[in-house]
Amino acid sequence: MLSWPFRFVVPANVYNFSSSAIGKVSRFYGGWLECVLIFNSIHILMLSLHRIKVEDMQYTIIAAVADNLAIGKDNQLLWHLSGDMKHFKFLTTGHTVLMGRNTYLSIGRPLPNRRNIILSRTMKEEDAPGCEIIRSLDELESDPSLKKEEIFVMGGGQIYELMMPLANKLCLTRVHVSPEADTFFPPILDTVWQEYSRECFSADEKNDHDYEFVNYLKKK
Repeated sequence: MLSWPFRFVVPANVYNFSSSAIGKVSRFYGGWLECVLIFNSIHILMLSLHRIKVEDMQYTIIAAVADNLAIGKDNQLLWHLSGDMKHFKFLTTGHTVLMGRNTYLSIGRPLPNRRNIILSRTMKEEDAPGCEIIRSLDELESDPSLKKEEIFVMGGGQIYELMMPLANKLCLTRVHVSPEADTFFPPILDTVWQEYSRECFSADEKNDHDYEFVNYLKKK
């Protein structure tokens, strides 16, 4: 027996459909079979948008971003969101993550079950045991083991600025607060990015603020 909201689970994304939406579609078309066909079509569309088959190296930027585009202050996060942390782990586990020096220092250790790569001109291998240090993107893109990988770019601010022109996709947690900050996410231009999914969540005892998971694809 299915319960609602019903979740279609696809690689790196979860798409929610509410019971009210189901009810409206069911009443309009007058039957469950039509609903199944409709949602099968939606599912196929979502799979296509997500580009399941990775033909070449792809960069996906992942970040938690405030309403004023703030992402950090004093090399620390600006909030506690348990839901965002679980979402980040779900998306990135088993993949390669790319970060800058300050992001690594704020974490203090490699993320488990992921290939951790740090882009830094000054860090040494002994400064980040369990991680790989690269000096330029050329090193990354010349690595044959990454040719068909989806690489998650996880910050910080300078790395986001560098990678935005190269990224194929944005997986953002939009946090509904506008705190003071010293690090900000680059502007998300409507002429460049197309939103294709959104999930909304309310603040609770484990999440400081209302937030949304919003995904974008770069327009062709």
